[in-house]
Amino acid sequence: MSLPIGSKRKQAEKSRNRPKGTSDARILERSDTVLWTIAPPGIVLHNFACRRFLELNAVGYKAWAFLDGARTVDEVVARCSTGDGSSDQGRRASQRKVRHIVDTLAAYGFVVERSDG
Repeated sequence: MSLPIGSKRKQAEKSRNRPKGTSDARILERSDTVLWTIAPPGIVLHNFACRRFLELNAVGYKAWAFLDGARTVDEVVARCSTGDGSSDQGRRASQRKVRHIVDTLAAYGFVVERSDG
């Protein structure tokens, strides 16, 4: 179900090289090769296929929960981004942070692009 590691990195590179202000319609889901455990205030992920660990804070945990193969990356970013409500700059900074988390998860194979087959 998952792609070779090289392909995953290429996907993540495409996302990072995306021009600013463009949408990200990828639909990502959790990889079958990832084990996880709750570790307040976040979660610890272990991708046993590539022997990588990743500890996520509360924002990362929320993004991980929404990366279930049912939402686009843009939808996940919108749901997980926080801001003080009065500052557009704060909202954009929060969105960049969530996008970075999603891109990191994709780059290291913790999430993969949904396959419809």
